[in-house]
Amino acid sequence: MRASAHRQVIETYLAEGNTGEAIRHFDELRHLLRTELGLERPLPLRRRMAGALDALRTRP
Repeated sequence: MRASAHRQVIETYLAEGNTGEAIRHFDELRHLLRTELGLERPLPLRRRMAGALDALRTRP
């Protein structure tokens, strides 16, 4: 359960413009972190995802 691997998967989806899969993977990661480790949210990754999604929305 390496955060860097999950981050790379999500960033790849975002780079491809596949926001649905990025969000789905993020939600699965969040669930895994909550159930396995008792963590609420991967904040740095969430912030990066939000920035990437905003960038995608503003593309011409």
